[in-house]
Amino acid sequence: MKKIFLMLASAGILFSSCQKEENLGGSTGETLVTVTATAPQAVGTRAAMNSTSDKGGTVNVDDSKYDLRFVLRIYESNQVVKEETWAGSTQTIAYQKQYRLVPGHEYTFVVWADFVKEGTTTDLYYKTADFAAIEELPIATGDTRINNEARDAYFVTEAITIKENDNIDLTLKRPFGKVRVVTTDWNEDAIQNATVPTEVKITYNNTTLYTGMNLLTGALTGSNATMEYTAAINDYTNEGATVAEKTLYVDYLWGMTISDPTASAATITQYPVHFTIDAGIRTYDVKADVPVTRNWLTTVKGNILTTNTVININVDPEFDNEHTTTSQQALLLAAVNGGDVTLTEDVVLTETLNVTANMTINLNGRKISIASGNAIKNEKNLTITGNGEISSATTYGVNNAGTLVVDNAKINAIYNAGELTFNNGTIENTISGRHGIYHSGTSLIINNGDFSSTSGNELIHVANSGTATINGGTFTQVGKSYLLGAANAGIIINGGTFNGYVNPNGSNDGMRPGVAIVSGGVFNFNPSAYVADGYVATQNA
Repeated sequence: MKKIFLMLASAGILFSSCQKEENLGGSTGETLVTVTATAPQAVGTRAAMNSTSDKGGTVNVDDSKYDLRFVLRIYESNQVVKEETWAGSTQTIAYQKQYRLVPGHEYTFVVWADFVKEGTTTDLYYKTADFAAIEELPIATGDTRINNEARDAYFVTEAITIKENDNIDLTLKRPFGKVRVVTTDWNEDAIQNATVPTEVKITYNNTTLYTGMNLLTGALTGSNATMEYTAAINDYTNEGATVAEKTLYVDYLWGMTISDPTASAATITQYPVHFTIDAGIRTYDVKADVPVTRNWLTTVKGNILTTNTVININVDPEFDNEHTTTSQQALLLAAVNGGDVTLTEDVVLTETLNVTANMTINLNGRKISIASGNAIKNEKNLTITGNGEISSATTYGVNNAGTLVVDNAKINAIYNAGELTFNNGTIENTISGRHGIYHSGTSLIINNGDFSSTSGNELIHVANSGTATINGGTFTQVGKSYLLGAANAGIIINGGTFNGYVNPNGSNDGMRPGVAIVSGGVFNFNPSAYVADGYVATQNA
């Protein structure tokens, strides 16, 4: 993320600022602390020229009409000891401030950022006097709730123990999930030759519209009794009459955190909304659950304005921020909704991660583990990367029934009932009675990696009428069993290094007889019985 650092003393900065500093008992023992507050979304060219509904306010808000306001409060023992408010261009998303604080003391830093009228710092859409009770303000006459990108906002709450001359980076994220409806038939003749819709009406059904949030705890507050809203359809610069996709509606809805007491285990950190959308020429009732998740984008897409409507609901976790996670709950949510996830810490699972949407897990050098059962069960398209580790203490780390790609990851064992491509990484199986890879699916391709087993079972087993192709890698069987096994000569070996277990009497358990066709590779046993027609096994000097 690109950051722009602006010092208060710099010349030519146009923003208004007010500051409150309460006495901490004098300057004795205090240290100068530098705080950098950054809102999401990299700075680009002028927002109004590059608007797009899959981004937030820092891209879509008109800089000539609005400023981006920051309100910072520093708490010690639930008391505000430092407070400052400032505002500037919507294209300036990072500011650097300095405060005198006491080393060794723990402070809670809370920053709220939202859009206000240009040249002011006055509340516009949200009441910010009390961070324990941020509230929506009534929409002014002539303004709208929906299709209003200026209702986007951002916050961060972080408790920090101060060190000498500390530097603190605070990255804000939105407290909302953004929901949008995109019709895919905007350029149809039936639309463009008729009265083209210019406004849309949304009616929420069986939905709680929260109205605020406690920034100190993350809990949502309040509820809105008004369920019907009308607004003009926005003209985003990447849309037009000749483009099939047109955004009819966007809204920013308060999203839950894991600690929110109103969130159920079933929904983890999301809750559903339901609504009817009326664009004048057709009314469509979205009956499916539309999930709202904090800082994520949910898109409802289909032929909203014409018939033969097929609706797809997609949740994008990379909404102005790379989605990173340290928690099981966040992983479980991503597994349901899909997207790319990067770990920032090890995750110990208490239940299997069931992947039911397309997903990429960047282990980022971290570990996902589980004490019992599969760590991951995949039913969709899953890519695992990032030089980390996935393991189960009792069975296969990954149970694949979909399409699995492994790039640079260590997994204790894999059960494959689908399609598995292992490009690089490590299989290190120590679970008694398990195989390093048990393949009963449609495809197994191994291009490279290190594979070993001490389990007493075959390192790689191809069951039923399945086939496997090995193009490279190092395969070592430490236990007293075959290195490779298959039911029906299902292993094609084009390359690799194979170290089978050799019995004390000189015989070997390299491969179960009749399981492989060999056209390349290096073996610590004689593979002559398995070579393909036209190939000869020769002993190295």
